[in-house]
This record gives sequence, C-alpha cells and structure tokens, in this order.
Amino acid sequence: MNLEKFLFKKIYVWVFLLFVILSFVFAIIFGSLVNYFSNAGHRFSFLKPLTYFLISIPKDVARIFEPNIHGLALDQSKFKNLSGLYLYEGNLEGYLLLAKVHENYIKPKVELIDINQKKTIHSWEFDLNKYKNYRNKKIKTFQMKHPFLFNNGDLLFKDQNGPLILVNRCSEVKWAKIGSYHHSIEIDHNQHIWTGSVINIDDDVYQSIIKISKEGVIKFEKAINEIFAENNLSHLIVTAKETGNPFHLNDIQPVLTDGSFWKKGDLFLSLRNLSMIMLYRPSTNKVLWHQQGPWIYQHDVDIMSENDLSIFNNNLNLEKNEVKNNNETLIYNFLNNKTSNPYKKAYEINKIATPESGLSEILKNGDIFVEETLNGRLLRMDKNGKIIWQYINRLKNNKLYVLSWSRYLNNEVISKKLLDDLKKTCL
Repeated sequence: MNLEKFLFKKIYVWVFLLFVILSFVFAIIFGSLVNYFSNAGHRFSFLKPLTYFLISIPKDVARIFEPNIHGLALDQSKFKNLSGLYLYEGNLEGYLLLAKVHENYIKPKVELIDINQKKTIHSWEFDLNKYKNYRNKKIKTFQMKHPFLFNNGDLLFKDQNGPLILVNRCSEVKWAKIGSYHHSIEIDHNQHIWTGSVINIDDDVYQSIIKISKEGVIKFEKAINEIFAENNLSHLIVTAKETGNPFHLNDIQPVLTDGSFWKKGDLFLSLRNLSMIMLYRPSTNKVLWHQQGPWIYQHDVDIMSENDLSIFNNNLNLEKNEVKNNNETLIYNFLNNKTSNPYKKAYEINKIATPESGLSEILKNGDIFVEETLNGRLLRMDKNGKIIWQYINRLKNNKLYVLSWSRYLNNEVISKKLLDDLKKTCL
C-alpha cells in the first residue's frame, strides 16, 4: 500500500470517534501523572508547562458546553428553590453592597440594597461592550469582585485575576489598572488601597501585596516570597518557582488604629495554601507574628479589638477536598494565644460550608454577617443560629450562582449626603 492510498483510506466514523475519546482519556491520565511527578521534586520541574496544559483540558472542554460553569454554585439542591432577599425577625438595619454573578453577563452590576426596605437604592453597571479591553474572553462571566464604596459614590472593584477599576456613581470609568489583581480590596487609614497582585522578578511571576492611591498611583509593592526570604521564613515554604503558588494570598487587612500588638499601618495577611495568618509591617519590612492553624484554608481576617482577630475558617479536609462538617469564624486572642469558636452552633445549624472563598464580619450587637460564596448565599444570624435575613443568588434559569465577596454596610457608613448624591440623575 503506497502512502497516498494509506492517507486517503476510508475509515468508519465510530473508529475515528473511539480514537478521539481514547486520546482524550489518555491525555487526562497522562496529565495527572505529569502533575504528580512535577510536584515530586526539582528534577521533574521541567514538566510543569506540560502539566498546566494537560490538566486544563477538562476545564476548557467543559466551557465549550457551559461557558459559565465556573459561575455555578456547587450544590444546586440547597435552599429549596429560595431566591432573592428574605427578611425574618431581628435587627434589619444597614445596607448590602451586593456583588454576585449576574444574569446579565454583558452588563454585570453591583447593587446597594436597603435591607429593611428590601429596596435597591443604587446600582453600578459595567458595560463590557463598551469596555471590551477589560474582559477575559475565555470566560464569559465578569465578576465585579469585593466592591468598595467611597463616600462620594465612586465604586472600586476587580475581575478576579483581571484589572482593578474605579468608576463614578454613574458607572463611568475614572481609572483602570490593567493587570492580574485578585481577592480582597481594603482601604487603610490614609485612604490607600491594598489588594493582591502579581509581580515579575527575573522572568518569574510571584504573588505580591500592592498599595495604590485613590488616584490610581502605585505607592508600594512587595513580592510575598521576598517577605518570607528577608525575614528568614523560607523554610516554611517550598520555593515559589517550583510550586507556582505556595501562598495563595486571599486577604490583606490594614491596621487602622494602634493596638497592644500592632500599629497603624501594619497589615494582616491571609495565606490560604499555608493555612497561615501573618502580621507584617511594610515600613520596616518585618514580620511581627505568624501562625499556621488551627484554621485550615482560611479566608478573611478581621481586627476585632486591640487584642483579638476574627478569622473565617474554611475548615477544609485537604485529603478529600471538602469541608469538615461546616465553616467557622474563629476568634484568636493575642493575650493568651488561644482560639475560640463562639459561632460554632450557628454555623452547624445553618450548614454553612463553602470549601473556598467566603467571608464573615462580626457586627456590633454580636450578630454575624457571612458570605457562603460558592453556595450562593449571604446571611445575617445571631450566635444561636437564628437567621435575621438572607440572600440567595438564584437566577431566572432557576440555578444557583456564586457570589463575589459582598459587603455589609451599617447606617454609619451610608450617610444621608451619599444617599442624596446617589439619587442624582446621570446623563
């Protein structure tokens, strides 16, 4: 048989399809093996690029059939078809700055909701047709993640691993920082913005902390691996070059007032992949304190008092990649180095269990605000687990979708002047 006849020989369609399926299965298995060996040691690190390509195949194929698969909540059977905001008994004051995967993927929006009135006061809409350069074309859904509302009506947000964007009250872009910004947005005592980013060092990419002015000017940036190295902590991690992301920075909490163990201008960092909370002083480049556990895979660290932190503990079983019963909000006390779990019952009763992401805030009256991110629920509850109000992110197609790090804002934050400004007509 000559080459021409061989190349143009007829074959059965089922034979061709079987070959394609077997090739796909082989690629996945081979990718898993490559992933194992590339993480096994430095001598296998040359396999990393091939690993990333092969293990991304299933996700890329899934997006062909369901482009928004990453936006779906994990458990579609939760919450018995509840949808939207529900009010029960208790303290209903305050506002919800709602960030979510939205049904309008071309024009996502953030809403400011008066909880007691169940009324949207204002919304910021981001038109992706107008701002095409800010869109990740591989993923249809754009998330206006962890929005921060300034007292003049400006709104700051980011798409995960995308640009950091400031818009005015009329949703017009004031500035945008193109890059890979991720996770939390917090503001320090000087109104500077702190968030996570990435930095290039010797042709390698590392996670970093970054400080940006309200005008969009970068004031400070530091790679996390450098913080570890310069504070003699590199023994706690595998080198960033080999593992790609040994830290997974997910929250930067600026210290706004002096405490017994920290000073204004310090930062608390939450490093998920090390199950570590760290206290860092940028002015001297010193790590003042760090601790791994008892929290596991935690997100969101808040300062409660001059001696206490609250930590949203995802409480993940790393071997099974699932939550151990439920999430937790733990309180760590610096005076006695002990951790308490005052909302244990509340989390158990309401079965709050997001394996990744999630946040919580303990309110003045002892209630707690929680975002169960990957299950699409926000709620305020008391210590006994009684739900005061909850929001379920179920869209018109009757499916649950994830949230994007919303905020609870009390009546002190939302001034009458701000409300009046937001009511003004936009041209």
